[in-house]
Formats: sequence, structure tokens, C-alpha cells
Amino acid sequence: MGKALEKGLGNLPLYHQLEVILKERINNGEFKNGDIFPCERELIKEYGVSRITVRQALANLRSSGLVEAYPGIGTVVVKDKIDEKLSSVKSFSEEMKEHGMIMKTKESKCSFVVPPSEISDELGIERGEKCFLLERVKCADALPVVYSTTYISNKWNLEYDEGLYDNSLYEYLRREKDIVITGAKDTFEAVAADKDIAKLLGVRVASPLLKRTRISYVNKREIFEYTLCWYRADKYKYTVEL
Repeated sequence: MGKALEKGLGNLPLYHQLEVILKERINNGEFKNGDIFPCERELIKEYGVSRITVRQALANLRSSGLVEAYPGIGTVVVKDKIDEKLSSVKSFSEEMKEHGMIMKTKESKCSFVVPPSEISDELGIERGEKCFLLERVKCADALPVVYSTTYISNKWNLEYDEGLYDNSLYEYLRREKDIVITGAKDTFEAVAADKDIAKLLGVRVASPLLKRTRISYVNKREIFEYTLCWYRADKYKYTVEL
């Protein structure tokens, strides 16, 4: 039955044998993060197994978080997640710079909206009053990683110019507005991607996401922003060291 029986794994089901071998090829660096994985047809030919066996092995690799299937691209190795350690308040751009990754804003849109009442209350504005809204999709090494919506009171007089916010919002605030974020409260929860967010991040509907709600402060605990971020769970994780 081909290479799957050449590794001393003959007592395991064929799909499990193939899964073990493919994991080894990923873990030993033969396939690196971001590489296109062999397609079903190539694996069938290489290992002499059935399509059902290959599909089950690949399904298990996806469940393990080692690969992900992308329409129009194929199966991609996603072994290495961005591991962000919570130690200080940083923007996504600053996080990616520290990881040596190239950050790019794929989409950026600003507007003035009436936020939900709970956000109005957090920002300290009247219910029904409009505030500044910044929506962005950001990529790490060309792959969409996070979609964010940032609500900011109009008292901070941010410019209505989408191009100004392509890079780090916090860096822009420090440089142009002399506004320094001095603290933040982050809340994390696991959610499933709805149709709109799935499209923005290039994932399937109901794919697992990490949702972060951030309230940041300036001066002496004066609230500056209310931000909601949806991170792809296959590409991002947070580590807290206590």
C-alpha cells in the first residue's frame, strides 16, 4: 500500500498511518508555514491509497491545526500561529513588527455612526450621539488575520481620512495628536465566524475566531476607544504569563 506501510505503522488504519507520516513531514520542516500542501491526487499517487483515505488524513490534519483549505488556493500549512504575549498595550501593527512579519492593511474605512448603547455608555457619550468608527482588515505576510471595528468619541477630533490609519493607529496618535494610550482592558472569547466576517477574513462560515474586546485609556483612566477584533484562530493565539 505504498509508503504508508514503510514506517512501521502497519497496525494502524491507513488514514491514520498517512496522517502520522504527513505530520512528520510538516514537523521536520519539509513543508513550512504558508507552503501549499500536496493535493489529493498527488497524495493518492505517492502513497498508493484511496481518495477516502487521503481525505480522512487531511481532515485530521485540519482538526489538528496543521493545515487549512482555502478556496482557489488549496491546502496550506498553518502550523505556526502568531503567539502574542500580553505584557503591554500594543497595536496589531506593533505586534507584527515585533514578530518580524510584514503587516498590511487590506481594507480601511472610517465613518460617523450611532454606536450600540453599551458602547455609548463606555465612551461616555449620549445615547443616539454619533462617534467616529474605524473598520479595518489587517494582514500578516499577505494573509488576512484580523478584522477590527474601533469606536472613538468625536471629542478627540480624528480626521476623516482612511489613508491615515493604514499603519499603527497608536503610533499615529502619538505622532500627530500627542495622544498616548496608557492602559487597556482586554476581554477574550471564542466565537464562530458569521457570513460577513468569514468573507473579510477568507475563512469558512462558522470557522473558529478569537474575539477581543478592548477598552483603552489615556491620562488617568479616561476612556479613549472601544474596539472589537476578530482574529483567525488558525493563525493567532495569546499567551499570558502570570
